[in-house]
Amino acid sequence: SQLARLEASIKALEPKAVKVSAKDPGPFAQSFFDTMNEHNFQRQAYHSGALVGNDCQKVLRPEVSEALTNLLRPRMVTLDPLSDAYDKDDEWAPYQIIGSHERADDYRALLSDFALLTLLFMRKAALCVHQIALFTRTIQAFALRYARMFPGKEPPPKVHGMCYHMAEQMLRLGGTGFLSESSVEAMHVIDNCTVCRYACVKNMEDQLRCRARAIWQLTNPNT
Repeated sequence: SQLARLEASIKALEPKAVKVSAKDPGPFAQSFFDTMNEHNFQRQAYHSGALVGNDCQKVLRPEVSEALTNLLRPRMVTLDPLSDAYDKDDEWAPYQIIGSHERADDYRALLSDFALLTLLFMRKAALCVHQIALFTRTIQAFALRYARMFPGKEPPPKVHGMCYHMAEQMLRLGGTGFLSESSVEAMHVIDNCTVCRYACVKNMEDQLRCRARAIWQLTNPNT
């Protein structure tokens, strides 16, 4: 059966999965893990290894964003001596330069702009016209840099809302303070209540439809 074939294929792939997971991280990955541990980042298993909100906010701190983006700068790494990727007779072959100053500067500027944007749109107080103008200029720079760094890729939904819709909201309302965490959680409760209410109404409609059909069949034996 299809289930048996699926179970057999999963069992056949288990040795490969163990082999991949057992491999030691490379020099870049190890440096990344060390930096994460140095700044006490906690990966959450229930989010598939993602970070919680406080840790995401920590990434925007200047000292943390600098440490993370410095990992992208050029560095010399030593290749695996058992690899066939280089000539064993060349004394410099085991070493390779990876990284780019330009890429590191792009990511640092992107995180710096995003930190300023979050500082403005997470304020609960109304913004003055100068702060709104600063937000608009920064969001334009952020959107242009994002499009250049990731051509052809749409930003995540929340970033899309920030890039293309929040500036207009700033101009109309003077701020987005209602997007604070407590308000967002309150909106979740309202959404859940709405969904539950819709489910109850839909369930009631289905019951009424079934009862009406049953009555019709009882009163009309020919149906």
